[in-house]
Amino acid sequence: AHLTDMHFGRVTPERVQRLKSEFRELQESGAPQLPRARSLHVSEREAFIVMDLCDGVDYAQVLRSPKRHSVALSGADGDPGGPEEKLLPLVGREAELERLRRISVRACNDGGRVLVLWGASGMGKTRLLAELGAEWRERGDWVLQGRCYPSEFVPFASLDGVMDSLRQRLLRLSPAERSLLARDELQVLAQAFPVLDGLVGQGSSRRRRDLGRNVGQLGVALRAMFTQLVWDRPIAVFVDDAHWGDEDGWRVLSRLWQEPLPRGLLLVLALRDEGNIAAQLRQDLAGAAVEELTLAPLADDSCVELARRAGMPVDGEAPPSLLGLGGGNPNWVIHLARAARTVESPRSLQEAVALRLAEAPAGGIFVLKLLAVAGGPLPEAIVRRALEGDADFHRDVGRLRAQGLVVARRTSRGDAALDFDHDSTRAGVLELLQEEERSSLLARLARAVESERRASSSPIAEYHLGAGNPARAVDSALVAAAKAREQLAFARAARLYEIALRHGCADPGERCN
Repeated sequence: AHLTDMHFGRVTPERVQRLKSEFRELQESGAPQLPRARSLHVSEREAFIVMDLCDGVDYAQVLRSPKRHSVALSGADGDPGGPEEKLLPLVGREAELERLRRISVRACNDGGRVLVLWGASGMGKTRLLAELGAEWRERGDWVLQGRCYPSEFVPFASLDGVMDSLRQRLLRLSPAERSLLARDELQVLAQAFPVLDGLVGQGSSRRRRDLGRNVGQLGVALRAMFTQLVWDRPIAVFVDDAHWGDEDGWRVLSRLWQEPLPRGLLLVLALRDEGNIAAQLRQDLAGAAVEELTLAPLADDSCVELARRAGMPVDGEAPPSLLGLGGGNPNWVIHLARAARTVESPRSLQEAVALRLAEAPAGGIFVLKLLAVAGGPLPEAIVRRALEGDADFHRDVGRLRAQGLVVARRTSRGDAALDFDHDSTRAGVLELLQEEERSSLLARLARAVESERRASSSPIAEYHLGAGNPARAVDSALVAAAKAREQLAFARAARLYEIALRHGCADPGERCN
């Protein structure tokens, strides 16, 4: 973590070997020697490789494709980095990837495209997006990638990650290039997405009075911004796990395909066919020029190959549990393969997940429980505060990452954050929790978020409510609702006001307001 502000340098086996030796000396000293660590003058990518090396991960595979793996390791542009993406190749999805490539070509040459990627949990939607996004980046094209989470408490959650990626890309433009952007559209977008505020000229606060309650202008402004940007480069917009999106973000996002997209723009929505968002999407896309792709289960030979690459010793015929319990689901196959290192044949998928969790250090289990009740990524600063000194944070998180249970991400402010490798792991951790422990964890999270000056007030209401503190939940809900209204996230504001009405606000005048 102390090395992530270093510039990117050239990675060689000799340099990594020296770094490995220096890093282990720092570990054995028992205390971080920051000046000495900085004197190594290493890159962020090298720092991650060194940490993996100290956990016994071979770096040679990373060095064979440094550009591809640097994206997965550093989490650039919101990529879902992690051990599966970093170490395991794409298996059994060659035909699907080829179709994505053909759609990409048509989007760049003939006209923008909308693709809906359907698939059950663990079928490889995120993995395919990572592969396609890496190919776009290698050509120098833009990839704006976002992801939705089951308990994400931010306005416009469906587009939050995409706007974070857009901001990072716009900041890389020269001041002269940014000055050519459509100032009015950018200021309209900045009202709903504060990360864009101030990128060109003054902030958006002076325009809020003019924009008023016209949420439709957000969708129009977003489309106009993309139309201008694709003149200079193709842009791919990925929204992963869109079934967990929110109504506010969906209303803005749906404006994009109400008219033909500009040439050079590819919009990919990856989601399960479940929930209100999926049903609304099918209704909105009826008759629209949209392409759809459904991920089917992997063939048996692909399951065996994937299990072998995940470390399962498969000689000759595959174990019945692999094909029976795995059901052609890539994520399940990986869980079963890694659990097979502990027992010969897990009896269920739940047992396979539990076996992987049993390998985590005690302090790491507590981190996993915090992530599970949060329902989405957590900034590392919040996790450290919530631990309240109960664990060696860097050691335990390093082990969790080496085991492939958590991955590193970045917040919109560029802060380091942690998340599960997959929601099936999150579900496995939640099964371990009793209601009393869950309430205690949520109370810790609420205290940690409140003590973080830069933290959003939006999730605190839900944390206090889950911890059994309705009075404090009401106060937090009213503050967060006011901010959501200001950002035009009216569905989010309505849910927060509902919390306040249901759990407090006994005064009739206050309820009326």
